[in-house]
Amino acid sequence: MPLPTGMRLLKANRPEYVPWMWAVNGAFSVLGAVLAVILGIMYGSSTAMLLGILIYLVALGISLTWKRKAIVSIPT
Repeated sequence: MPLPTGMRLLKANRPEYVPWMWAVNGAFSVLGAVLAVILGIMYGSSTAMLLGILIYLVALGISLTWKRKAIVSIPT
């Protein structure tokens, strides 16, 4: 869910960066798939899964931080 949340926030605050967000998402999707296979072969699938979970938790934290900042900056 970090991508939809981030896209929504980006579109509301900085719409000129939306195409870049799609490009970054596409690049990391390809890179992540390749790295998951490589890490799975080298270190085992459990390590690859744990690293993926950690990366998603970091992305969630960033997304929630951006969301909190966006809510605070909305004029009432």
